[in-house]
Amino acid sequence: RNAPARDGRFAVRLVDDEGLDERAIEEADVIVYADVHAPDPARFARVLAQVERGRGLLVALGEASDPFAYAGLLGAAAPARILAASEGAKLGAESEILDQDLGNLRATKHFPLEPASDATVLLRLAGTPLAVERAYGSGTVVLLGVPLDDTLSNFPYLPAYLPTMVAMVSRLAPPSLGRGVFTAGEAVPLEPFFRERDELWVETPAGRRVTVRRAEPRFVDTGEAGLHRVLEAGAPRASFVVVPPVEETALGEGPVPEPPAAREGRAAGDTARADLTPLFAFLAALLLAIEGFI
Repeated sequence: RNAPARDGRFAVRLVDDEGLDERAIEEADVIVYADVHAPDPARFARVLAQVERGRGLLVALGEASDPFAYAGLLGAAAPARILAASEGAKLGAESEILDQDLGNLRATKHFPLEPASDATVLLRLAGTPLAVERAYGSGTVVLLGVPLDDTLSNFPYLPAYLPTMVAMVSRLAPPSLGRGVFTAGEAVPLEPFFRERDELWVETPAGRRVTVRRAEPRFVDTGEAGLHRVLEAGAPRASFVVVPPVEETALGEGPVPEPPAAREGRAAGDTARADLTPLFAFLAALLLAIEGFI
């Protein structure tokens, strides 16, 4: 399970298939199945439901993976058809998307992929598609056909391995505003939210819905303070708060206000302080008189 941390890195939680409970599925931004034989069908269906709502899924096929099981589990969400495992060493990978030097990648076993017509090829090994990406609902699914196993490939040892995996997971992660608080008058950039859609909506605190289009992917109507929500097809994708300019809210030095003048007639709810010294003097004299009497 991967989730972007505040400093831009990923907070990673490693679990086995049985440990992927309902809470972990709901909280994850990206779920990675790395060389898992065959996931539990009911649990995998819940993962796909989260992907459809905007999350990411990466299936990395390996020595233990059952490609035919994944083909059945993915169904309409599959970005590619998984072909039978190919034995024999192949050298030389290239990518037009990930922008990493993978020319020294060598694999003795891999799973060739036949991309769907609307899928994007992220990585090729000797010309064969090896990583394929495709949108599913509001989320994204990636199939990776090179095993992350040092006995079957040198991929984990390449300097480009870590940046390649980070780039792949970053593409899968749901879009983010980067921060949650903006100042009135400041434009809010919404470029990451335009994937397959040409327009989004921002719901203001007063309930107004403002359309934002791909041609101008910024929300500029930030004069209304409070919580705003970014909507895609009616479903919330993110939220942010607009606050007044600092000069309208900053506290500064000033004179201490004078106490209000005493008034003869007081309105309901007014309070007044009386001098209790005479009362205390009377009580003290009374106690002395009683003591003298006793």
